[in-house]
Amino acid sequence: VSLSSPLPCESVLMHEFDGDYFLGWHNPPSRQYVVVLEGELEISVQGRDTAQRFAAGSVFIANDLQGTGHTTRAIRPGRALVVNLRG
Repeated sequence: VSLSSPLPCESVLMHEFDGDYFLGWHNPPSRQYVVVLEGELEISVQGRDTAQRFAAGSVFIANDLQGTGHTTRAIRPGRALVVNLRG
């Protein structure tokens, strides 16, 4: 079993959106952990050839605070539910 040290959390944001959701190029307001609870996201990062997909159960860090940032697209019909934890 592995357990990290506690990390501070500034805020928790629940983000619910429909399956046709698309958000153009943007940067997160601060470094944050993103937890996909339901649905599936496709994230495209400037300078990368392929988009990455994150299904329910995925956790990733949004840390592209400079430059063009990334796009976010829901790629499954129905609802998507995401938790953003800002450190």
